Amino acid sequence: MDTNLFRWINRLANRTGWPHGCFAAYANYGIVLFAALLIASYLGARRPGDLRAVAVSVWAGGAALIALGVGQLIGGTIDRARFLRASCCRRDLTLQGITARVQSSATTSAE
Repeated sequence: MDTNLFRWINRLANRTGWPHGCFAAYANYGIVLFAALLIASYLGARRPGDLRAVAVSVWAGGAALIALGVGQLIGGTIDRARFLRASCCRRDLTLQGITARVQSSATTSAE
């Protein structure tokens, strides 16, 4: 597994701490903001009586749901571990091996 891109992104994240709050807020509340904007566009389009604007706002929400469904189907059919999960599992196994070696050496030296 190539880790160059993953490590580059982590180095970039360590060097640029100032936008972390903005990105964390977007990750937590971005979908709520998107839904609020879709509802506001729908309500704003209803007032003048423009059916085309109402259709556009409804299709925007529908397209987002369709894209989410397609992404879930593709993600379910491709049986590939995410990089972070794969590297965390590998690290946990390594740490367990080190812990086991340390415990075995401690019990051997205690005897």
